[in-house]
Amino acid sequence: MRERFGRNLVPASQILAGLMLLMAVVASSAAAAAQSCPGTYQSSMLSQLPAATTVQIQIVNQTPTNLRLAGRFAAGLQSAGVAVSPQGNVTLNLVFTVGSTSAASGRPYQDFGWADNLAEAGLAESGSGFGPGTTLNMTVQATDSATAQIDWISSVNCTIQTDDLGALAEYLGSVVGRSLGQSTDHGTI
Repeated sequence: MRERFGRNLVPASQILAGLMLLMAVVASSAAAAAQSCPGTYQSSMLSQLPAATTVQIQIVNQTPTNLRLAGRFAAGLQSAGVAVSPQGNVTLNLVFTVGSTSAASGRPYQDFGWADNLAEAGLAESGSGFGPGTTLNMTVQATDSATAQIDWISSVNCTIQTDDLGALAEYLGSVVGRSLGQSTDHGTI
């Protein structure tokens, strides 16, 4: 370091190297998240969402795993620019089917209940990975909290490629957040 007028200065080359390293880490994190569950989604607007939409997630199962994953899903929504609150004017209802070869072969789970018992869902135990071919289908309904009218519906179908359930939940939240309030016939994630 150089000292000039009693201050330590960091050479510009070190600052530039640090910024480049930070950019590489951010880029690789985004790429890893995008690869956590590649697939497709569809969404349909049934009626207009309330003005100044604030989302709450309907949580049926109050288990620690479910609450943690719902929190990560909410973080994904927020990263996509969606306001989230425990008393939102739009309620998201999440239903999952998870199967080893196709989501259609799995049983439906309300919110992240499938993660509480991976063996029951037909998946490997946590930490050993899901492996290729594990399919997840998530159906999301956005309901006006005041009128109970379904305003928007979406379906995500993807192949799980990670054993980090938190990263998966956050990624799915960002997918929903980016498409909330829009109609898409066939989107790729």
